[in-house]
Amino acid sequence: MPRPQGPIVAAGFRAEFAARLRAAREKANLTPEQAAAAAEVSYSAWLMYESGRRMPRLDWLPAIAAAVKTKPQKLMP
Repeated sequence: MPRPQGPIVAAGFRAEFAARLRAAREKANLTPEQAAAAAEVSYSAWLMYESGRRMPRLDWLPAIAAAVKTKPQKLMP
């Protein structure tokens, strides 16, 4: 049976993911608007990812990582 592609919800995990995402975006010298556009997600969704209030779906993680010029594994705690 395939695993669902839903969000990961543990609060500590979300906070660490958010910090890594923000650091990767800043290292790539991108604004949140630029990163969201590159990942093809809404600006408001991107802000929620970076604040730790929301996690992206697992199947969106490769596009989000590519937008900030890193590997998905580097974003995961």
